[in-house]
Amino acid sequence: MPAAIPMLTNTPVPTIEPNPRRVAPNTPSSRRRRSGGAGDDTAPECRARRQAFCRANQGQPWPRRSSRVAFVTSISERQLRYVDYTTDVLLYIVVLNLFVEHVDAIIIDSFTISIFTAIVLKVILDVIVSAEHRVSDYFKSQNRPLSPVFRALAVWLIMFLSKFVILEVIDVIFGEHVELGGFLLVLVLVAALMIARALSLRIFKALGEAAARP
Repeated sequence: MPAAIPMLTNTPVPTIEPNPRRVAPNTPSSRRRRSGGAGDDTAPECRARRQAFCRANQGQPWPRRSSRVAFVTSISERQLRYVDYTTDVLLYIVVLNLFVEHVDAIIIDSFTISIFTAIVLKVILDVIVSAEHRVSDYFKSQNRPLSPVFRALAVWLIMFLSKFVILEVIDVIFGEHVELGGFLLVLVLVAALMIARALSLRIFKALGEAAARP
């Protein structure tokens, strides 16, 4: 039987036209967003950031995309103050409860009261340190022979009297619920709080310096 021979006919062959991609007006596609959207280096805000970076760093090259997070992300002063207060209060809570556990003369009725005690101590110590710095800066600005002596005496007087202020404020606010002992115990307690804060700040700075190294 002879093989079938194809023949040309006039029957039209149906074709399927591709449907156009439906995109909302003025909406870039995903490829365009990846290459030319908000993360593109040619965007006006990116060019402005690059120019500001070059001006601030004396013409240094714009860093790679992976290293721009620290530059683009900005932290406000309120955020820094919040982190500072939160960290210090948490440290003070730990130190206070360690003293309550190991020193019989220091008594705090509950953990909740220790939290409020730590907040009050944080505020008092900030005021004391601020006053100390202002007095110290004042005597430093005085070009007199006895200015260093007066500065040392003034700072010592502030540190000495501040312990009585701490005892009085804690007694007025918490009454019999909190007992910090006498002058010497308050002195040791405040020293422990300041040492814990200094160690925390030192670790924080060391981690930042380690991350900044190439």
